[in-house]
Amino acid sequence: MAATTALTDVAATLAKRRRGSLDEQDNEAHISAYLRLNELLEAPDTPARLDAVSAALPMLLATFDADLAAEPDEHITPLCLRTLAYFLYHEHSVARIPDATATVLVGHLFRLLYTTTDQTTYLLALWSLTKQKLDEARHQLVPRLVEVFCQATINTFQSRKVQLYALQGLHETLLKHPAAMMAAATKWCHVVAKCLESRDKSTRDASRRLFQALCHRAPLPPDAATIVATCLRLHGEPMVQEHVKAQRMLEAVHLWGVLTVLLQAELRADERRLDAMLAVPDVALRDPEPPVRILSLQLWRGVVRLWPAPWIFRKPLVVLVLQPLLGSFEAEPLETVVDAAYGTWEAIATAAVANLTAYCADHSYDVVRTLWTRWYDEVVAKALRCLLRHPRPRLVRQAMTFLSHLWRVDDDDDETRRSEPSAPGTESCSVAQTPAPPSLARTPDVALPRTGTIAPLVLFQDALQAVAAAFAVDDGASYALAIWHGFCHRLRAALVLAVDAHDARLRKVYCKLAWGMWSFVLGAATSPTLAWRHRQRLVPALVVEPATMAAMLDAVPTSVASVLHTVEASLRQAGAGPLDWLLAAHTTGLARAAALLFAEAVLQLHAGMGGPGDVNVAVEAAVAVAAVSRVAEWFAPAPTVLAQVATASALTDVQLLWDAASASPSPSANDFEAAPTAAVDALQSLTDDTVSPCLLQPRPPTPPRPMPPSSPPQEMPLPMPSPAPAPTPSPEPTLRSSPAAPPMPSASPELVPLPLPEPAQMLAPSVAARPSMVHPCLAASKEPIASLFQHFPQSFRQLIAFYNIKTIGDLAAMSETRVRSFPMKDPVATVARALDEFSGRTARVNTLANKSPMRKRKAAGTPPRTLTPHRRMQLDMLREVVTPMQLSFDSPRAKVADKVTFHLASPDGRVRLARPGEDSQQLHDLPDEAPPIDTAADDGKATVYSAKLLSHLERCSVYADRIHDRAVAGESSGALAATPALLGDLETAHGALTALSGRLHATAKVLATKAGHPRSVDSWASAASSGL
Repeated sequence: MAATTALTDVAATLAKRRRGSLDEQDNEAHISAYLRLNELLEAPDTPARLDAVSAALPMLLATFDADLAAEPDEHITPLCLRTLAYFLYHEHSVARIPDATATVLVGHLFRLLYTTTDQTTYLLALWSLTKQKLDEARHQLVPRLVEVFCQATINTFQSRKVQLYALQGLHETLLKHPAAMMAAATKWCHVVAKCLESRDKSTRDASRRLFQALCHRAPLPPDAATIVATCLRLHGEPMVQEHVKAQRMLEAVHLWGVLTVLLQAELRADERRLDAMLAVPDVALRDPEPPVRILSLQLWRGVVRLWPAPWIFRKPLVVLVLQPLLGSFEAEPLETVVDAAYGTWEAIATAAVANLTAYCADHSYDVVRTLWTRWYDEVVAKALRCLLRHPRPRLVRQAMTFLSHLWRVDDDDDETRRSEPSAPGTESCSVAQTPAPPSLARTPDVALPRTGTIAPLVLFQDALQAVAAAFAVDDGASYALAIWHGFCHRLRAALVLAVDAHDARLRKVYCKLAWGMWSFVLGAATSPTLAWRHRQRLVPALVVEPATMAAMLDAVPTSVASVLHTVEASLRQAGAGPLDWLLAAHTTGLARAAALLFAEAVLQLHAGMGGPGDVNVAVEAAVAVAAVSRVAEWFAPAPTVLAQVATASALTDVQLLWDAASASPSPSANDFEAAPTAAVDALQSLTDDTVSPCLLQPRPPTPPRPMPPSSPPQEMPLPMPSPAPAPTPSPEPTLRSSPAAPPMPSASPELVPLPLPEPAQMLAPSVAARPSMVHPCLAASKEPIASLFQHFPQSFRQLIAFYNIKTIGDLAAMSETRVRSFPMKDPVATVARALDEFSGRTARVNTLANKSPMRKRKAAGTPPRTLTPHRRMQLDMLREVVTPMQLSFDSPRAKVADKVTFHLASPDGRVRLARPGEDSQQLHDLPDEAPPIDTAADDGKATVYSAKLLSHLERCSVYADRIHDRAVAGESSGALAATPALLGDLETAHGALTALSGRLHATAKVLATKAGHPRSVDSWASAASSGL
């Protein structure tokens, strides 16, 4: 009620002047009423206040009309404009202004802009038109607004403030009415582009913000795009280069981001202009200022829009796009800059996936044969390896989450993806308080193509590498399985198409692809290296659709047959000879793959390589294959046998377990589902301290035969440990089961008529006998780990830093459990072989050194002895001799000889000498008597001394000429020629040269006399005086 009364009183006071009262007292009251009205309008919006404003609005609008139509007043007109701007901006009030009244009031504003001579009134009118929210469809204000704003940019006041208000008006009008502003682009685009060349930074920023707003509307209508491209080509491109020359790198990068969006078509068609534009980020990415590097990395994601559509299949372009990001991951010290690089990497990877999806939708599989398809390795895998080489666990987790999302099977997690917070730097606002360009918008949610026959062919090798890399990351198993399931889903969809199609070539290609998946699971040498326990977890996803997979595995290509033969040979060398009854019985299709899978699992579990968790994994893999009863009915006993394999005292007993399990009733689907749980329960029950009296005592376990040392490392895909010494047999006699006793026809893992080992020996029969370190003798070695690189594959060398291995001692001190997790073939044996070779090499070096008749040498890996000063000086002289010549940009000047002695007069009158290379303060007294001259010495020394004398005299001549030239030129007027110190130095020099001349003449006289012509030097004195 109070608000309504106050507004009514103010409106009544303002109406007095409108009714004709024009005395000075009423003007003061009018001004006070306006001030009071502005105070009331600053109160918070409440329903009561809004109702009061609506009630007083007609009276106030009539007052505004009268005040603006009257002669402008320096006090009343600005207050009226300020108050009117509020009612034109407030949504509640502007909706209640009649169209006719709004037209009249806006007409007053336009008239004031053309007629007023007061700058304050002009600014308030511009501000009112900028903030107004009248309906454009009814009033059609944009054409007139563009005219007055463009006129204001070149205002008669020559005011920078007015120009900024005009540019702000154009900017806000573009945001509110983009379509109308596009239609009027020919009127304002040249004016705004010209402001990009202003000498004032605020003007340049204001004009650039308007073009950044256009970037969010890209692609523009054809007419608007043409005029915008023309203006930016005339004014934008030159200013980018000008900013770089003037070291305004932040402005240069901002404007470069605008040009890459609005000039895409022109830059894509003109390589010369594109190269010139790419020079800007090339400089900015190396700028010492972090804001410049951050903005450059954020805007770099837009460069992929400048390439033609299938840019992911052009390696030079892919390398160019990823190069600055990898450099930031490698060497950037600031985490904020690295976050910006990571956000750009996600955006580029997303753009690559979208590019692949579009390509797969428009092309057939046969075009892939002629393309470079390793874009995933360049874009994704290299970045991930780069992050793994450096301690950035947060970014590694984000990257693995992002990659698993790319490989997702369905879109059920899209809402979760949108609700997750984005990576720092992905959506950060611009550094210069300007709106971010569209390249910084949120990364679109995309996934790799789920259908078609192209994507699996392109992604096959990279998918296997990605799975292996994900398993190498701490807690990366879930990400690896997500990638694996995603690729298996895409492969199964492609296999269905290949089976249904009548294309023999397509069927052959996908037959190789299906066998390639199984080769990876079986640990073939041609596939990425992966530990056995991880490969077992990949099996269930391969047999989801048995009919399709079995149809593809019926035929075995020649290349695949050789790979399978190598896998089987490696298993036999590892000790799988007793399993020949199974390997030789199944040699085709999925049955052969299942037999190889079972054989490797038996070897691993029997050798003590797996605990309860690994047993569970192996059983789950066997259950997945055994469930495919139509394809591999014979494999049904595998889950039961794998759960009991730890109870077998020898591999020959596995056949008895198999026969016992085969004699049991055929398992159902429910039995397969419960098999993993039952296996683990049985395994845990076997580890109890109490042993069933129905079971016999165990016999000493037989370790598997070691690999032949001559076999190459690449042909040993199994991570088998080196054989451990057999445990000491118990003094008690060991009982063996009678061969005549028939096996019990029960498949239960709890009651098995076979010997049972002790709990400690059952799970890991050889682990207890091994030391905690791989090679204790080398645990203290400080030799760099690079000395063993020749023993390890290239993929593992890149992960050395990830395992924090810097020296050979670090590797030797690791436990076998840790070494067994290395992603390589047979990691324990490989590491042991490398350390043994190094230890033997060190021993041979020491032996040769001890037996050598020459000076004994230190053994390899020991620190060098302390050098004596004399020895260090000799080494320094040797380095000076062998150091290659380096470029020098100094001017060519004469150099002082190395072994010349100068005679210097000390302040106390004594004569001392100093040698070049010594401290200038270290002076030595001359000897009282000159040393006797060795007449038997080489006569050539006098020639050397004379040459050095001539060299120094030439240098003295150069200094004298310089002093003479400056004295003649009058340099330092008086300070040079009239300085007493300089005159004294010249006098001293003249005396020294005169004395030196006399000594030279006397020496020459002696030599001439000995030569037989003493008068030949008499003319020197006259020649010297004539020269002076």
